[in-house]
Amino acid sequence: MNIAIIVTYHDGPQLLAACLDSLVRTVPASVDIFAILNNRNQAAIDVPVPGRVRAQRIPDNLGYAQAANLGANMAAGKDIVFVDGDVIVTPGWLEALLATRDEHPSAGAVAAKLVNPHSGRIIDFGLGFTRFNTPHLYLDRRPELLPAVGDFPVQAACSACLLCRRQHFDAIGGFHLELENLYTDIDICLRFKDVGAGVYMSDAAQVYHFGTEISRFTKAFKDSHLKADVKGRFWALNANRITIDMDSFIAAQVQALIKRTRTTRDYFVCQCMNVADPNWYVDIVHTYLPVNNVHHSPSRDRDAPLLSLYALLGHDIARQRIPIIYMVDRFVSLRENQVWWDMRRLMPDIVVDRHGNVLTVGEVLEDLQ
Repeated sequence: MNIAIIVTYHDGPQLLAACLDSLVRTVPASVDIFAILNNRNQAAIDVPVPGRVRAQRIPDNLGYAQAANLGANMAAGKDIVFVDGDVIVTPGWLEALLATRDEHPSAGAVAAKLVNPHSGRIIDFGLGFTRFNTPHLYLDRRPELLPAVGDFPVQAACSACLLCRRQHFDAIGGFHLELENLYTDIDICLRFKDVGAGVYMSDAAQVYHFGTEISRFTKAFKDSHLKADVKGRFWALNANRITIDMDSFIAAQVQALIKRTRTTRDYFVCQCMNVADPNWYVDIVHTYLPVNNVHHSPSRDRDAPLLSLYALLGHDIARQRIPIIYMVDRFVSLRENQVWWDMRRLMPDIVVDRHGNVLTVGEVLEDLQ
């Protein structure tokens, strides 16, 4: 099989062990597995690996881009699958990636559906673009349920489990070293456009990704001031490649909800998102649903896992006798608001989150049971 797997690793030996074990158990023997272990702390890279894995131990902090490119060079001539060292793959994952690649000859890359190993919900199934950010499509949805199913093209995806065609990877020069650890995956996906190639999501390729948000490992390069600097550079490099597409994604979700519910009501919008352009989201929804008033009350905590609607909005809004559209960062953050939902149980309220999920409150509560 003319393909190689590149595992990039900096720290977290227990997760690396789980990652490599899952790869050895699911990948055919004809597929090479390389592990790029890099850390200035020698003890961090002096970790055991299965005999089948070809480990390159480097006592330096290479950064993701350099480590990934080094692995790609070791696998010269072969298509490459990049796998983060905190990913656990599942049976059939590689075959699914290859099937999606073969079905789409124009694909420069194919990304797996990344699932939270604790909640079993989607972490990443492609990225969209607003004027300021890159929301994660279908974040927090159940991976087996509509609408988060099927293969589809995107502009960008997470590289935690990403297959790249060798010819396209080499043509664009691999990962951009200047970005080091941040936005490298989005950047490379966008640069595939330069050689006429696209990016596709593979629904059947489902893997678990621990990631820094749900593991105990923190990374200095994600400090807010450093991330802001790199984000500015990323947007400067890719401004001409990016197409704003979250408006059409959200519009499709709103239209699907209207078709399911046949709603024609006027709505009161509670805009609680922590975004630079909250009215942009309101305007998209207002195109399809009547909005008679907007109340702005951002929670000041981007993508918080839990929101108290009483603390954020107050009793007077809870008593409103008009349907409410709650615009929040994540729909799952509304799960523990029992008194609020009891007060509003007769109202056909709706939730819209910044990642493009659009559901009735009834659907949210049923989904979160």
